[in-house]
Amino acid sequence: MDTHAYPDRPVVSIFVKLVAALTVMVVMVAGIFFWGRLADDDRTAMLLTAAWVAVVAVAGVLLTRTHTSLRLPLSAAFSSWQLPRRSCSACRCSATTSSTNAS
Repeated sequence: MDTHAYPDRPVVSIFVKLVAALTVMVVMVAGIFFWGRLADDDRTAMLLTAAWVAVVAVAGVLLTRTHTSLRLPLSAAFSSWQLPRRSCSACRCSATTSSTNAS
């Protein structure tokens, strides 16, 4: 007697779930770094990054249609790159720089 609720669906081990989540994180970071560096200006970099995020999201949706047990690890890994980050001194954006001026 089969103890699985859905015997037709493949059983995915915790190791495969971990590898899938790490793969999504590495692919997101590598793509954002590559497409951001490839562009000549900020708008093109944002456009290429947004397109990359959309491609990874569509690939994740298509993958999780057949492997439903990967939905939680893949969505958690996909959303982890959007977590708030600390400001760094190498960043050029004005949102992360200090607004205090010593005059």
